[in-house]
Amino acid sequence: MAYIWENYNYERRFEVDIENTSSYVEIWDDGGESIKVNVLKRFENIFFPEGIIKDSEDFKELEDKYRNIDKYKWISNILLHYLAQLDLLKGITRKEEMIQMKNKEVHKYLNDELNSFFLRLNQENQYKILNLLVEKEKRENRVSLFDTALKELFGTVQIYDDSYDEIIYIYVDAEENEYNQKMYELIKTLFKDMFVQDYVMWKNQHPGIIEIEKTMKIGLISVNM
Repeated sequence: MAYIWENYNYERRFEVDIENTSSYVEIWDDGGESIKVNVLKRFENIFFPEGIIKDSEDFKELEDKYRNIDKYKWISNILLHYLAQLDLLKGITRKEEMIQMKNKEVHKYLNDELNSFFLRLNQENQYKILNLLVEKEKRENRVSLFDTALKELFGTVQIYDDSYDEIIYIYVDAEENEYNQKMYELIKTLFKDMFVQDYVMWKNQHPGIIEIEKTMKIGLISVNM
């Protein structure tokens, strides 16, 4: 997938062309003088602003102007060159672009409650989740990132796989509260294999786990094994 900032050449001409639009393609470059750009992928609100476009006829009329009227072709070329250089100045990368795409798509995987929770997360935690979704797509869903997501968002996490019961037991070293429960449900929805059952144990809600000193206490008394 190519973007306007890749192999940028200020001498080339950009043209708005959305006839063969695809959500995964931004440019078509056959090596000629001009590069055709699908502005709907990232720049729809710039080239087809809501305040101007009232219906499909308005959309088609403006599209025709970008394709056939010299003044509109000149303006769109200048604007796309500016946007390409802005990308370069921002240091945008292919991965960052994929993360931006996931940010627009993540609501499709969530119910209203979890989507609202995701939008309230701080920028760092949102980025961690989106980055993992990109990694999940790169691996074509062949490898579960459920445990990785839990550890990145919660820190101390222990996962025990009981093949006999076909259940994974998860100890999360965090308080059981509304925020943490929602975070767990969010991670579970986005990353857990739907065919695997899970049982989560929160801080102070678990049997003793020998590898974790915090769990080997009764009140103020440490239990030594």
